[in-house]
Amino acid sequence: MRVLILYETRRGFTLTVARAVRDELQRRGVLATTAPLRSVDDGTVVAADALIVGTWVKGAIVAGVGPALGVREGIARLPSLEGK
Repeated sequence: MRVLILYETRRGFTLTVARAVRDELQRRGVLATTAPLRSVDDGTVVAADALIVGTWVKGAIVAGVGPALGVREGIARLPSLEGK
């Protein structure tokens, strides 16, 4: 199985978590890679069997919390995820 971990990071924390998830999956025998959501190429996405998306969040602690700016748009720009 090939897992692609896409991330959007602001200060590097999400990248650290993405790499930790990748390393654990690899330790368990899964072919896992990381790539920034903003610049991942379509071929890399299509080749993956599964996708994980990680992002920093914006908003207040109890209200208005959501993914980082541009993440929803970045996901919408990905090639078809049907069957992933």
